[in-house]
Amino acid sequence: MDIVAIVLVVLKKWKPAMIISIIGLILSFFLVLILPLMWVSFIIYLITLLVSISGLKNEGNTYVTGGSTISSGVSIETQLNKIQSLYDKGIISEEEYHESRIRILGF
Repeated sequence: MDIVAIVLVVLKKWKPAMIISIIGLILSFFLVLILPLMWVSFIIYLITLLVSISGLKNEGNTYVTGGSTISSGVSIETQLNKIQSLYDKGIISEEEYHESRIRILGF
């Protein structure tokens, strides 16, 4: 189960990795009394849990627009100017431009 949690984190599947890590933490916490080497698994699960939580937080704070990332902390006007600039330079297509505008404006 340690490997499953690690693979899920590498694949950026944050929620399943978090669930596996919580289950692993609980199991390894009780098994460490019986099997002394279970503390290694406990540490692995703890690390994957923390990375999963961090990944979920970061995932909610960014939007991908035409291959470039725009932070949600940036104003709508700044985001619209950014995608206009990308479109003017030919980096994104007209379709991507319109999709990005719709997503930024929340329609």
